Amino acid sequence: MQSIGLTVAVETHYEETHGREYALSVASYPGLTADDLARRAHLANRQMCETTVGALRSHGYEVVLTEEATAHADLVLPSDPSEDLWIDLRAVFGPPRANPVYVRR
Repeated sequence: MQSIGLTVAVETHYEETHGREYALSVASYPGLTADDLARRAHLANRQMCETTVGALRSHGYEVVLTEEATAHADLVLPSDPSEDLWIDLRAVFGPPRANPVYVRR
């Protein structure tokens, strides 16, 4: 995870929610594999990292499904982004791997 880009995404979400929450956009849906999620969410990134909702919850994060059709969810952060928070999240996610539905544009 690259901290600078993620920090911008979290701050944008914070502004869009009028200061209600810090969160990242993720793909999550009960019972789907990471590859299934990539297909359902039409992930455009070349690479993706994966974990489980249970692992995130055990670290104090919450995942809230926001759009069932695309498996869009918010990974709600307990605080504003900091380097310590990114280090913790990196420990919960696996290493980057190829997105099976990536299409070079």
